[in-house]
Amino acid sequence: MNHDILFWFSATLLGPLRIFLFFLIFYVFYRLSAVKLPEQTGIEFFVPRLIMLLSVAIIGSLFLTQINGFDTMLILMITSLFFMLSFLNLKKGKPLKKQLQKVYSRFIIYVVKRFENNRALVESKNFQKRKPESKDSKNIKFWQIGIATFIFAAILVSKYYFLKYDNYLLSSSWYEDLDKMKAIADQTWFSIVTDSMGSYAIISLYAKITGLSDMLALSNSGFIESALLAVIIYWALYKITHKHGPGLLSALVFGFGYSIIPLNIDSLLQHKTVFLSMSLALPLMIFNMYPTSFRQKKRMFFNWSLVCILALSFLNLFIALGILLPFFIICYLINPSEKRAYNKESIQAYFLSALIMAGIYAIASFFLERNFIDVFMSKLASYDYYTYTPNLIIPFSELVWYYLGATLFLGLVSAYLIFKKSERWRSISTILIFVIFLLTIYTVEVPFFDEDLLLQVISVFLPIVLGLLFYLIYLPVQALFKKVSISNSVEISLAMVLAFGIFYMSKNDASATQGVFSSKRDVLQAYFEIENNRLPYSYAVVNTSKNSRVSRGGHYFLSYSDFNSAYLQKDALFHKYKEQKEYLKTHPEVILPSSVFVFVPNKRNAHVPDEVFKSLQTLRKRGREMKPIYVGESIKVFEIVNIPNSSKINDLLL
Repeated sequence: MNHDILFWFSATLLGPLRIFLFFLIFYVFYRLSAVKLPEQTGIEFFVPRLIMLLSVAIIGSLFLTQINGFDTMLILMITSLFFMLSFLNLKKGKPLKKQLQKVYSRFIIYVVKRFENNRALVESKNFQKRKPESKDSKNIKFWQIGIATFIFAAILVSKYYFLKYDNYLLSSSWYEDLDKMKAIADQTWFSIVTDSMGSYAIISLYAKITGLSDMLALSNSGFIESALLAVIIYWALYKITHKHGPGLLSALVFGFGYSIIPLNIDSLLQHKTVFLSMSLALPLMIFNMYPTSFRQKKRMFFNWSLVCILALSFLNLFIALGILLPFFIICYLINPSEKRAYNKESIQAYFLSALIMAGIYAIASFFLERNFIDVFMSKLASYDYYTYTPNLIIPFSELVWYYLGATLFLGLVSAYLIFKKSERWRSISTILIFVIFLLTIYTVEVPFFDEDLLLQVISVFLPIVLGLLFYLIYLPVQALFKKVSISNSVEISLAMVLAFGIFYMSKNDASATQGVFSSKRDVLQAYFEIENNRLPYSYAVVNTSKNSRVSRGGHYFLSYSDFNSAYLQKDALFHKYKEQKEYLKTHPEVILPSSVFVFVPNKRNAHVPDEVFKSLQTLRKRGREMKPIYVGESIKVFEIVNIPNSSKINDLLL
């Protein structure tokens, strides 16, 4: 039980915690170095910088793989340089040498004065660079941060309820996704022409930054993408309505409402490029509705849009081409004239990024000797995700008409309120018209739009429609009791009751695969025990042939057939000359890995020959040190120790 807790904490929660600490350190440096802090606080500060960081990470990863520079050490060096430049707060257009001399002089004077006055180098005053916030502003920030943290944690933890339905882990799709991650580590981006590699670069970066193995990072990436997108949905609805309830309801429906949104309940662990892409695209959409809330200057808004759209093109081409442009056009048509100038900048940035993207793919197609059109079109379809939703209360072909009716009703109400000079409903109308566009495309089956990808996008916007419906109902209730102060807690409580009501009223006809998942969990947990704190290529793993893909780039691999046919002879030869160092130097082929880990099922099966058990018995009779390092419900893993204390980093250091 303790091993299970440690494993799931390390596999799922440790990564986000390390990322949180990463952002916290950056924020502390930012607060120290910034001369003036922006007006945005709380989640308003977090979201724009997150999507810019994601965009730069995608484009930077593309560049690094082309120069064989996608490496942990180089990434850490670039990150450290970024932190240092942020701390120095250098200005454009001024001589770098003079600026550095000025920074150095100011630092020396600052330190000397602090020591002379017997004061600490850093005090709370160093962080107070913004005007004192009002009570209402502090209250809003408190609720935003609290709700966003609750949403992320609730959706991350709640996914464990659905693990018994999982069919993705260790499936053929999982191994293919793992191969794509390994390809990024091998400095390969364009050779896999059937998928955009930006999302796998992000997962690979996540693995490197958090210290998780590729297989663990991939296995919990689906959880983290869903939780992150849910927070973005909450933020988007708050930006539109200035209420916490609609966004909270939408986020929780997205995370729990599998009876009313068309998502596969048996593939929640699966990494979904669409969800990561929508975490980038949805803020882009919101900032096109409220352009002056983030970037005041049009040139800066253009540059920012260009970077984000270009990154999105390498993340998911379907979202970039089929989803983003229609929204930009709708936004331009509905927005008032003072905002259209910014919308023009976004559309221009869109077409420029499309030209850059097309040029890059054209060059890649030339070197790969592939047809450009084939490469381009292959990235507009889904090859590893299918739509199967027995968990829906009724088939989605019928449910879509209820959503379409609700959206049209909301659209009519918003049009009436726009006519009544309620400007907030312009943004709501933009969202509703776009949802009608998506549902219409789905019902008429436009060939350009891949149905599986389109349904994932629709699954993001349907909870938003429900949140806006909640907002429409909540407004007259609030007006009815306007003399009574309705606190945020009442609104939030009502949203949570509705969301969890949808969850508990759900009927579920999906077949549970608890026993199958337990065996898959055993494999993941065993690899976690093996790879944790061990030097790469200091050990070998004996397993089924398909798991050789797990070993790529991390350790040696032996199939069961190779282990049975050759290992006993190599073992005898190695231990015969083990103490003869000069002989081993001239005959390196004799040397065995420091440790060899053998996966053995608790029940005999056709995948593991009986000779494996006989070989292990022979090694015991020879007196080889052999100990179980993992014992699960379905498998055991034995460690054959050839060179003691030579694989684990702690053993080598201590």
